[in-house]
Amino acid sequence: MLSSLAKLNCRPSGDWLNAVLLGTRRSLTDASAAELTDLVASLAKLRYRPPEPWLQQYFNASFQRLAFLTPQQFCTAAGALSTLGRVPQRLWLDEFGRQLGVKLALMSGGQQAQAVCALVDMGYAPKAEWMAAFEQHSNARLTGCSVDELCALLKALVKLGYQPQVRGCGTDRRGLLAIAGMLHLPGV
Repeated sequence: MLSSLAKLNCRPSGDWLNAVLLGTRRSLTDASAAELTDLVASLAKLRYRPPEPWLQQYFNASFQRLAFLTPQQFCTAAGALSTLGRVPQRLWLDEFGRQLGVKLALMSGGQQAQAVCALVDMGYAPKAEWMAAFEQHSNARLTGCSVDELCALLKALVKLGYQPQVRGCGTDRRGLLAIAGMLHLPGV
């Protein structure tokens, strides 16, 4: 129901949404990864940040489903949580980042850029191994990203203080450093 309201750009009152969410709290544990993703994405589109007890139940339910998220669902969930301005507990965020890292090879360049930006917005600080895997899987794919996606990604990487590896930026002009150079971004 919430996804339909979000698609129709209908914005019900906060009281109405609270009542609906109160009714979903018990069923969150039975929801699939797709249903949980659609739910949080709908709330983000409605620009409605749920009450903290509901969010805690959402995080508890979704933690058990993180391994089952598709690459697109990872991007959607990460973007939605970032939009809601909610920083998850460290255990949840670390597992989300770990599971997302496992699926990097399955993601398009745009999905990778979106996921990294949202993770950084939520306060995730990937370890060097995670970033090396990201760079390995992203170098050939980022050339298909839009300028906006690349700028957002590079801003997130700067926020992390990440320095891309020089290998892969040779004569084929692929890689994060080559893209940054092509965009003439200051500070990168």
